Amino acid sequence: MVDLPKSAKKAERRTHPRQAVSAPAELSVEEGTEGEDVAALRSHQRVNVAYAIKVEAALNLGGREVMRLTLIGTSIDISRGGMLIRMDQDVTPGARCEVFFPGTEGQIVPDRICGKVRRSRKHKQGFDLAIEFDVPLEVLQVANGAS
Repeated sequence: MVDLPKSAKKAERRTHPRQAVSAPAELSVEEGTEGEDVAALRSHQRVNVAYAIKVEAALNLGGREVMRLTLIGTSIDISRGGMLIRMDQDVTPGARCEVFFPGTEGQIVPDRICGKVRRSRKHKQGFDLAIEFDVPLEVLQVANGAS
């Protein structure tokens, strides 16, 4: 009998293949990495934009908010239901936050919205945060089109 490495033993015990799961409101963390089938499931069309974004996120310890962090980042893409932001600092998935859209002059309404950090992934230029808004934006109109 051949002694298999632990990773091979683990794969051998698997009784069914892993399946990718995605929900309509999920945002991709890396640009251009998703298939057309995932994009078709979304309830809101995404638009690639580069806006300066301000995010205020709660810092919780022991289940209580102890302070709020104010962070500045750049949007990668946005939809009426959420957005992907590149920031220098990480925010824990699940954290409640408020997103501000300074200088968008009516292209995004309201100019601030509450949401939840769904995902945070380390990137060579910082962290990519996927934020799902509590309610869809009323207006999202950018230079290359409206949604």
